[in-house]
Amino acid sequence: MASPSPTPRVRTPEEIRAGAIAEGHQAWRADRLEDSVFGVLDGVITAISLSVATAGVARIGHAGVFLTIIAAAVAGSLSMFTGALLSGRAKADLILSERAREEREVEEIPEEERREVHDIYRNRGLTEEETQILVRAVTSNKRLWVDTMMREELGLPPHPEAEPLTHAGTIGVFYLIGGLLPGLPYLLTSLSLFSELELSVAIGSAELAAVGILSALYSNRSWYRSVAEILAVGLGTAAAVLLVTLALQPGI
Repeated sequence: MASPSPTPRVRTPEEIRAGAIAEGHQAWRADRLEDSVFGVLDGVITAISLSVATAGVARIGHAGVFLTIIAAAVAGSLSMFTGALLSGRAKADLILSERAREEREVEEIPEEERREVHDIYRNRGLTEEETQILVRAVTSNKRLWVDTMMREELGLPPHPEAEPLTHAGTIGVFYLIGGLLPGLPYLLTSLSLFSELELSVAIGSAELAAVGILSALYSNRSWYRSVAEILAVGLGTAAAVLLVTLALQPGI
């Protein structure tokens, strides 16, 4: 008689993630990639727009354009960092507060909470028998029960983000990088202001293209489509700023 197969050990979240990495999945990088793309894109768009407005229209001089772009990059980076950090902490506080409420409800009104779990699975099209099996499994473990209510009822992650500081820092640093580089040509006073403007826009466009290629590496989209879209957004925004500046200039 064959001996029964041993019950497989349940892997920890860290082991599951390690397995996903070994298999080539890139989902674990999604948040960091999103932060990087958001930071660089916003920084580059701001820098190009300022470059076009101050050098191309206002013509305030090499040093003035450079200081304007650098000041905007530093201020924007700090704003992005503090904004992301505070919003991350606010979201974490909300998640912790809602989780505490769900834990109290599981303790104080378990039948009502059990009925909510039942309705969640029934609304997914499961049979009554399948639903009852899942309800018993979920409600037999308090932590799993609360996790399920957080995700399915409230649409929130079961636990706060582990690294809000890293999230905020990534956005702030990449905003600063994206915003600083287009300002560097204005240190070359040997060139004409319009030559520096063209070089600044070219550097910003190269940054945008790099972001588009990076995004395409972790998706199924073609790199040229990703680059085209991000260039259209960045340069289109700069063009809009130019038009607004030209429209307002006669009245100033």
